[in-house]
Amino acid sequence: IIMVPTNCKMYAIARRAAKRNKERTGKQKQQNTTVTFKDSDKIQEECDNLHDAESTNQHEESNKLHEESNNLHEDSNKSHEESNKLYQESNKLHEESNNLLEESNKSHEESNKLHEESNKLHEKSNKSHEESNKLHQESNNLHEESNNLLEEGNKSHNESNKLHQESNKSHEESNNKKPKNISTCILAVACFILCALPGMIFNGIIFSQGKNTFDKDHYKVFLLWIRTLITMNSSFNTLVFFWKNSTLRKEGKQVLKKIR
Repeated sequence: IIMVPTNCKMYAIARRAAKRNKERTGKQKQQNTTVTFKDSDKIQEECDNLHDAESTNQHEESNKLHEESNNLHEDSNKSHEESNKLYQESNKLHEESNNLLEESNKSHEESNKLHEESNKLHEKSNKSHEESNKLHQESNNLHEESNNLLEEGNKSHNESNKLHQESNKSHEESNNKKPKNISTCILAVACFILCALPGMIFNGIIFSQGKNTFDKDHYKVFLLWIRTLITMNSSFNTLVFFWKNSTLRKEGKQVLKKIR
């Protein structure tokens, strides 16, 4: 678009007015034509100069505006690229946030599981603590029982020592009683000899008479002698047995009294 300067418009108006004046007055028109032509040439030159200056200014301004538009276009492209990068980064961040949300959910579930396991372990620890307390009480009871048994063992050890001493005493007494037992053995042998002596005398008389066979009378006497011998032996054994039992009973009663 070529902008017409305002002086050119005034020139056209002046020309129109000059034509009008020319129609009205001929002479004046002829006189003033030289002047008007000169003025018109000057005005035309001024208009051309103004037009050239304005066109150059407008061309420079249009170039500047074109450069600015190009710069703005480049800036817009850069901003568009940056916006695309930011959009991609926002998408990545959104994906990462989703991944983190999933991981947080998983971690929350795992934390809940761990919390449940910790509660179970806490319950087990409480049970084990109770059991340990029970075992501790039982160990204390067993310790008390062991102490009681130790005391009883000490008492029984003392009693066993006393019994050992008493057994030693009884052993000494039995050693002292050995002569009595020897005397009883001598008495038994003497009784056996006295019982067997008549039979021996009877058999010696028979053999001295020259009789080598037994008669019925001799056989009866021999049987009577054997019976008397057996009865004497059995009676002697019973007496010895009862005598030993009586002594053992007395010693047992004494031991029980001492234990009580």
